[in-house]
Amino acid sequence: MQLTTVCGTSQYMSPEMLSRKGYGAPSDWWSLGCISFEMLTGEPPFDVKRGESYKDLQKKIMYERIRMPTGATAGACKVVKGLLTRDPSARLGCKKSTMFEVGGVAQLKACEVRRPKASE
Repeated sequence: MQLTTVCGTSQYMSPEMLSRKGYGAPSDWWSLGCISFEMLTGEPPFDVKRGESYKDLQKKIMYERIRMPTGATAGACKVVKGLLTRDPSARLGCKKSTMFEVGGVAQLKACEVRRPKASE
């Protein structure tokens, strides 16, 4: 089912939601990516600065390159970038599982996020 209502926190809205072409579950994966990014950095991946408008925020969500924080593990960066893929069909968690490829939640669970050792 495709929804067209624009609702939610502006910084977490997916590109497909902003384009008003209809959105579904992949938008939820995008929002999870935004929340994950914010948990890593303390700030949302796309935010407006003083003097910027809602339109500026929309442009950032649609086109701005995502800069991963320094110090984040390669695995964490891979998961967050996978969730923040602008193409909903290629977004982490959105592919359907087949007998040859893992998709959906299992795809997300299969991502290895290395935890730093206590000595690091």
